[in-house]
Amino acid sequence: MSEDNSLPDEIISEILSPALKVPDKKFANTSDISPFTEYSQSPSAYLLVCKSWLRVATPLLYNVVVLRSKAQAKALGQALSKNKDLGQFIKHLRVEGGYGAPMRTILKAAPNITDLCLSFEILASDNTTGLCDGLASIRPRRLIVLDNPRRPLHNKMIERLADAVAAAIPQWQQLTILHCPSVKYIVDRPGIVEALVDARRLRELTVKLIDDVIEAYSVLQDCPLRSIQVTDPVYPGQLEYLNWEDQSTSLKEITKYETYRGTAADSASSHVIPAPPFPFTPMASEPQEVQDNIWSRVLYFLLSIPLWTGLQGPDSRLPFLLVSKTFYRLGLPHYYTHVVLIFSESVSKFANVLESNPSLGQHVRTIVVGNDFSKPHHDADSDLDDESDPMLPIMSKMTGLTKLWGCVNGWYNWGGDIQGLPLRTWEFHVSWDAFLAAVNSSGRTLNELNELSIPTEDHGRSEFRGDFSPRNDEKFAR
Repeated sequence: MSEDNSLPDEIISEILSPALKVPDKKFANTSDISPFTEYSQSPSAYLLVCKSWLRVATPLLYNVVVLRSKAQAKALGQALSKNKDLGQFIKHLRVEGGYGAPMRTILKAAPNITDLCLSFEILASDNTTGLCDGLASIRPRRLIVLDNPRRPLHNKMIERLADAVAAAIPQWQQLTILHCPSVKYIVDRPGIVEALVDARRLRELTVKLIDDVIEAYSVLQDCPLRSIQVTDPVYPGQLEYLNWEDQSTSLKEITKYETYRGTAADSASSHVIPAPPFPFTPMASEPQEVQDNIWSRVLYFLLSIPLWTGLQGPDSRLPFLLVSKTFYRLGLPHYYTHVVLIFSESVSKFANVLESNPSLGQHVRTIVVGNDFSKPHHDADSDLDDESDPMLPIMSKMTGLTKLWGCVNGWYNWGGDIQGLPLRTWEFHVSWDAFLAAVNSSGRTLNELNELSIPTEDHGRSEFRGDFSPRNDEKFAR
């Protein structure tokens, strides 16, 4: 006797429901851009796993049907014609166009539709005849309208569809919910409004903006409205401009919306203290790596720029590092991409920074040296240690240095005098040991020496300009 290890259909249904279910918020979305425009793999693949999955997943797959093209409507019409049982599973139908004759077949084969979403953004070349003919075959309880209130379209096909909806509303005995993007839609489609008012069955209304509540209520006040839902969060102070006093008390009680605090409330309790839109953290839902890459790129343009023109004033880049710990962590490498060491005080400060954070050395690309702060000339027998040369520990930590400059001609025009001395009278040089340290640590990347005077071991001096072009080849060789 073989043992049956298959799961009950109820458990399989619970397993497959998350993969096949379409959230109602997505189904009823009335935004200008359809939430179904994003590419995703077809969930029909789950039906091919085995016969039990096919049996259980078919009702789940056909529970919510979204049509976005004529080809989809045609394929669904053919499937429903071959298997009439499939149409019994359709409960939610979203139609984002006219799609011609197949819509008649679909609607007539799906009598159990409870939620119908229709688009009125239909071009004149699209055909709504099949859709209009099939509306009388269904009995929805909720009607969702897709329309652009800023520029509603008007053509023969749209007018025909609006008339068909208005004619079907008296037959839709269970229709009690209307979801439309704006009250302007109600005004632009007067036939539908008249049918809703005459039927007097509408209990729930959903609009996008809080500004539409009063006008919508005045148009549909003969309907037994019990709830007006606003989908967009209300801005602070926005309710102050609404004329609540001229309306009945019941309007305040039935109006529901969300503030930026994220709590649902009615107008009577939440409009007194509107929730602020802060705190707000940009990209909070994105992975940390994505956030770091974006902010690092932003800080690159703010911090990784030479400040040759700002030698006499305060560093305007520093406040960006003080915004947050994230800005400090990501911005520090960009801040030290180009380093200007004019005075001995700046050299000692930069040396302390490298001592506490040695990894910054790999991010430095340009060093500009100024005053004669380097190790004094001495012979080989001198007992002076490395501490007398402040540039030596700095140069030894540079692993990606590309430029080592002394004086740039442009400074003559930009900087003026520093401490009362013209720039052109200054002597710019680094010690021979510091230069060798830079060559040893950044020899593969260093490509430019400019306006530098480098004392050699025999107390001579080599002067460099441009791309490693020594004026004294013999001394450079040493």
